[in-house]
Amino acid sequence: MGLQEKIRSSLTLSSQVAIKSLSEWLSLLTGPSDPPFRIRADFTQEWGRLFRLIPVVVPMMATVLGVDLHQGKSALQNPQFLWLLIAGALTAVLYAVLSAPLFRMHTSLYQLFFVFLLLGVPWLPLVAAVWIIGRLIGNSYPSFGPFVPLCLYVLPGYALYNLARGLATVSGRSFLRALGSLLLPVILILAFIIYV
Repeated sequence: MGLQEKIRSSLTLSSQVAIKSLSEWLSLLTGPSDPPFRIRADFTQEWGRLFRLIPVVVPMMATVLGVDLHQGKSALQNPQFLWLLIAGALTAVLYAVLSAPLFRMHTSLYQLFFVFLLLGVPWLPLVAAVWIIGRLIGNSYPSFGPFVPLCLYVLPGYALYNLARGLATVSGRSFLRALGSLLLPVILILAFIIYV
């Protein structure tokens, strides 16, 4: 195989991976679907999907926020990638300890980790983009004033809706129970922020 053929095949492979990663990102924005979301899902085959999703989301976030990414490092050497994994694990642990028992959500920590990361991470660049656009445009164009706060509530609200659908699907519980189990910590955190 000649040099040109090697370059062409590597470009084709990398573009196929990029297309698959972006397609999965868009699919996860629409909410949980089977696979991988089903009753009692074990998510053992979802590490590949997660390792394709986060490297798509991290550069989007970096672009929106204007952050340097430490290019040339593998995913496991990238600090932003590792922070997202840590945040997903921390969210799963806190939910499993504090909210899941109150609402009798029968899910494992492993399931929670994947539900929160696969359904929460795709929304991070969109919420950050609306936030930045609001900061940039808000002062210059006051007529956009109501649009930005509306988006800042609608986007996370829809992400929360998708998380509740995912939790309900995986746990086999009702959507309202799953939504309540997510809203309780959100309300407590907002109350803490407002009153402290």
